[in-house]
Amino acid sequence: MKKKLQKKLFFVVVLLIVSVSLYGCRIAQKQNDNQNGANTIDVVYNGENLTLDGMDGFIIDIVSQYDRVGIVTLEWLDSEFTKKKLHFYVMNIDRNEMEEIPLTLSENGNLIEKTFDKNGNLIYITNSQDTDTYVYELIKVDVKGKELLRVPLHLNDNTICGLLVDEKSNIILAQPETVSVFDEDFKCLATIEGDKEKDSINSVAFTKNGQVICSQGDYEGEKEILLVREIGNNPVKWENSYEIPITDTSFVDDILINGWGEYDFCYRTTDGIYGYIAKKKESVKLLDYTASNMTENHTQKITLLKEGEWIGMVYDEVEDTKVAVYRKVDPEIVANRKTLVVGVFGIEEEISEAIVQFNREHLEYQIEIRDYLEAEDPILQMNTEVIAGNAPDILDLSYVSMDQYIEKDLLEDLTPYIERDSELSMQELIPSVSEVIEADSHTYFVAPSFDLYSLAATKEEVGGKDGWTLEEMKDVLKQKDKDVNAFYRNDKIDLLYTLLEMNVSDFVDWSTGKCYFDDKEFRELLVLVEQVGTDGESEYNEELLAEREAIRNGSVLFWEGCVNLAQLYMNRTTFGEDVTYVGYPNEDKEGSYFRFNHPFAICSNSKEKQMAWEFVRIFMTKEYQSKMDLYGNSMPTRQDCFDLMMEANLATEAYTNEMGQQVIPGALWSAYSLIYTDTLSEENPLTKKEAEELIALVGKTKRCVSYEDALMDIIQEEAEYYFAGEKSLEDTVKIIENRAETYVNENR
Repeated sequence: MKKKLQKKLFFVVVLLIVSVSLYGCRIAQKQNDNQNGANTIDVVYNGENLTLDGMDGFIIDIVSQYDRVGIVTLEWLDSEFTKKKLHFYVMNIDRNEMEEIPLTLSENGNLIEKTFDKNGNLIYITNSQDTDTYVYELIKVDVKGKELLRVPLHLNDNTICGLLVDEKSNIILAQPETVSVFDEDFKCLATIEGDKEKDSINSVAFTKNGQVICSQGDYEGEKEILLVREIGNNPVKWENSYEIPITDTSFVDDILINGWGEYDFCYRTTDGIYGYIAKKKESVKLLDYTASNMTENHTQKITLLKEGEWIGMVYDEVEDTKVAVYRKVDPEIVANRKTLVVGVFGIEEEISEAIVQFNREHLEYQIEIRDYLEAEDPILQMNTEVIAGNAPDILDLSYVSMDQYIEKDLLEDLTPYIERDSELSMQELIPSVSEVIEADSHTYFVAPSFDLYSLAATKEEVGGKDGWTLEEMKDVLKQKDKDVNAFYRNDKIDLLYTLLEMNVSDFVDWSTGKCYFDDKEFRELLVLVEQVGTDGESEYNEELLAEREAIRNGSVLFWEGCVNLAQLYMNRTTFGEDVTYVGYPNEDKEGSYFRFNHPFAICSNSKEKQMAWEFVRIFMTKEYQSKMDLYGNSMPTRQDCFDLMMEANLATEAYTNEMGQQVIPGALWSAYSLIYTDTLSEENPLTKKEAEELIALVGKTKRCVSYEDALMDIIQEEAEYYFAGEKSLEDTVKIIENRAETYVNENR
């Protein structure tokens, strides 16, 4: 994978982690050779949300064991969300009976773990805070809530990984490093340690024969291994073990699931549920999440209800969480579905939700994901398939050259589709966004959101300009001492990318194949980088506050990057009140850029263009964009959803907006204050002035990033010789010009 793509993707992942809007940017991985990749038609299930009347509060957890299902709900008792009550409801697997079992919890007590024994009794663990420590208790109550037994637990680790009661009424309590076994009177029989050479213990379950098993993670090189070990009785000890190559289990809780039928036990990964047959040392895929229209929000607590039937929670940000039961879809129905292929660079939860929406609304079709991040060179892989005529129906253009694709007539013009759509129009988008997307009366992609990139400095340094040229930037730098850097990352290659990556397409005409790297502007850029950039690969303090401190003490002049409300505030506190967003230098003085997130296009040779549009249009709808994280880094492309985000971030009182989202004053700043100052602040320092500043910056942005990684690689390779003094400027630009034109003409 190319260096710059890695850098961009890493940046995206970091933003997701920081904003905690993350549902996780999870990369799909292929099954290992010893795992039976079951035919897709055999692993498709349909979920049915259950109607559960008579419950107080909203669902927060679920457990299924011994023909019983337990549901935990949380009820807030006051409008300030300070007083709560936990409820525990139990129903049988036929779901025709449900009643509440009262819980005995202290005022500040929490329900940590719970399970059933074979007699229907509820066994659970609570904790409550006593001064600076937590007090844990193991409790047993009968089906009516009558307390039968309560003992304190003395735990070396506060984390509980699982709780089971076996056929002999022994309680098995798993923690990251140990597993403890108690008898039915809660007397500890034994504690055994996990394998210290592996990752921590992460789950417990029963085999189909009632044997208790525990799981730990491990790796063989880059391959993830699931270590499953049985626990024997008399004495309590580790017995048989199984090492299973698996797919990614990131963000998966309760990995092990009880065995049934021919499967000794089951386990969950990020892409589905597998059954393991010990005699054959074989894993069989039983349920495929994507094919079953299940996103991460559907799979958090999915577990076995009864043989071949699953139950789980369906989390929803706006509506209450539901409980769903999943049953197998007739393979004949699945086999007759048509396929739409979507090519992406990684799957995010929001994309998965759109896929689920499409599949549910168009039962005769099924979206198939082609994730190019699985390839050694993702961009090359997509380009090769597209040019060879093996393109997906729908393309994510996030990291490819849009200009190249357009010039080769690889993309369908979406204008007629939008004009025929009675529910959508380009006028619903932010005007400046619409103008950039709708270039030359053609629309080749739509995107649900964007990031805005610009360059900031003080007005004292650059004046009140809305944009500037390279010559004007050079004039500012000439007035500074040599120990003052332009940017925090100021070595020559980083500086070259900073000043060129956004607008490298300005030097290329894909329609004629002509390049302009021997022109005055590009020459001046190389000279400037050579003069003000530092040699070698500079070492930087990676602490988040280091760049701000460098700007404050005058050793760094400019900041560049993604601009949003939080960054506006951070830059104001860094530069002072006179900060201005002058943008990256170029001849047109239009230096702010949109980077569209998941710009989806329809491949011109798709045989299912109308249905492809039915999928792509989802990303333009208010229903989809309004579900974006109100406090995230990215901004929706629709004007009405953009306005909702602005209002939410400036709120001084809590409210529920028109789309059902809970707005919490200062939520954006709470996240950033913790990151940048290690102190959680509930005060919202953002002002209407900052909102207006961001709105104005969005409104005057006229360009979008079009990635030209191959050209940037050519420029970097040749520029390094110039920076090292091994080639003259004249020779360097001629070679770059020749190599670039050769590449463009071979690929246009």
